[in-house]
Parts: sequence; C-alpha cells; structure tokens
Amino acid sequence: MKGFRILFLLIGIISLLGINTNMGAQTVTVDLDNLPPEVKEQVNAQIIDDAVTKKFETYGKWAGMGKEIGIATREGLSAVKDVTLEVAETDLGKTVIWLIIWKVAGIDFIRILIGLMILIFVTIIVAKSYFQSFSTRQIVEKSGFFLWKTKKYEIVDPERNWGNSSSNRAAAQFFHAVIWLGTVGIAFAIAFA
Repeated sequence: MKGFRILFLLIGIISLLGINTNMGAQTVTVDLDNLPPEVKEQVNAQIIDDAVTKKFETYGKWAGMGKEIGIATREGLSAVKDVTLEVAETDLGKTVIWLIIWKVAGIDFIRILIGLMILIFVTIIVAKSYFQSFSTRQIVEKSGFFLWKTKKYEIVDPERNWGNSSSNRAAAQFFHAVIWLGTVGIAFAIAFA
C-alpha cells in the first residue's frame, strides 16, 4: 500500500511540474490601430527587420547547403575521374573502352563501310561501261608499266555501236545515270538509314 501512495505522489508531483512550466509561456496580442503613430512605426520597423533577418538566415542556410553540395559533387566526380583514369591505363580498361566504342558506333561503322564499298564498286563498273560505250576514240596499242603506260588511240564513230538511231544511244546514257544514281541512293540507305 505504501508503494502505491509513493507512486501516486510522484505522478502528482511530475504532473504539477509539467503544468507549471507550461503556465509561464503566455501569448499577448496587441491591436496596432490603438497604438500611437511613433510606437506603431517602431513595431512595423521591428516586424520588417525580423522578416529580413529570417530571410537572411534562410538564405545563409541555403548558401551553406549549396556550397556543401558543390564540394561533395566536386570531390565525388574527381574520385570517379581518378579511378576511371587508373582503369583506362590497364589492358582491361582499354578492352572495355573498345567494347564501348563498338557498342555505340560499331554497327554504324560497318554499315558506312559496306555502303562506301558498294558505291565505289558500282561507280567503277558504270564509269567503265559508259566510257567504253560512248567514247569517240579506241585504244589501239599499249606499252609501258602501270602509271607510265603509253597508249595510242584511233578515232572511232560512236554510231557503229549504236546504229544510226540516236534514241538508242540517249536511252543507254540515261540508264547509265539511273543505275548510278540508284546505287548512290542504295549505298546511302545502307550507310545512314
């Protein structure tokens, strides 16, 4: 019984202490319209000064956080840079770099190479066919080696290959151009599509 009385007594004392500490904080409200003008101006000036001070404190906290974030970001990125440079110097790092380049641009490089090879091959064939078909001279004799060859030509009538009809010759010239332009389109589609 005596233990319960002591317990209730302690709970009561703690409750009274809690109530007494809360009673000390009181809020006072004053109507500014009832104050004299000079007091009213001083109160307004103090309110504005407090608001500006709070804003400066807030801005200071934000600036401090921004500086801390900037420092952390710089340190993190410099650490990543240092590690990346160390890894890039190793054989594994070089292999990884080539794999990344291949993944990003490897297929595009092969497509451009294939398109360029097709374009060069068909251009050579079409040009050779065109100049053999429509040349006004024909090679009679070759002598020499590679770039230092000497050639002798004779003048020929281009109509001997095409007859007297100029429409056949014009159609053949037109189709040489169409085939070459079609090949250019296909090569660019392969390379860049």
